[in-house]
Amino acid sequence: FELDVTDLVRPGQSNVLALKVRYDAVPDALASGSKYAKHPIGGILRGVRLLALPRVNIARMHAVTLLDKDYKNATLRVFLTLANESAAECDAAEAALTLTDPNGRDVPLKPASMKVSHFKAGTSVELFADIPVADPAKWECEHPRLYTLAAALNVGGKPAATVRRRVGFRQVEVQGNRLLVNGRPVKLHGVCRHDVHPVLGRAADPALSRKDVELFRKANVNHIRTSHYPPDEALLDACDELGIY
Repeated sequence: FELDVTDLVRPGQSNVLALKVRYDAVPDALASGSKYAKHPIGGILRGVRLLALPRVNIARMHAVTLLDKDYKNATLRVFLTLANESAAECDAAEAALTLTDPNGRDVPLKPASMKVSHFKAGTSVELFADIPVADPAKWECEHPRLYTLAAALNVGGKPAATVRRRVGFRQVEVQGNRLLVNGRPVKLHGVCRHDVHPVLGRAADPALSRKDVELFRKANVNHIRTSHYPPDEALLDACDELGIY
């Protein structure tokens, strides 16, 4: 859930964010009354972040990895959305791309940038690039190798912002009753998981989410079913790092 608070924030001064949840929705009453969830569904369960962006910014960066038929070489497919939220036309914007391997080494990219010129105020532009990557280290549960993709935005020749995403080179397929990861059959040893804690209830913080993943890995679990709602981003990050499907 996002709100644009540009006109409400007072730079250089103390700002207070007050958040209130009213527990009077019909779905909440029905869920609690039927004992479906055995507790009220509503509440403030996650954190709050203040995000500051330049007027011309990277509104979205998404990456997909595609492996060849031998599961050796890959294509890194990058999607960028540049947004011009200023009151003037943007003459030129360019996002320089870098990819760093799990050992911190730079990977050569071609193309290594995505650019656009002359897009109007209040509009956005979708950019797309397919970039070949020779024999990347693959991601799978026993070897959760992660790369870092960065896009550094320059507007009118001046640096504006940098966005980073972690990327695992993997390809998931289903053949008959087999799940294949990077061309190899995988057996899932999984559990269902809820945000739950004996003291904090459903408000699991990032440290607790990561601890769950660490305990699952020690128990030889390689798969989590996030029943039945989007999990905390910290849980997803821990799964990426520690090797959980």
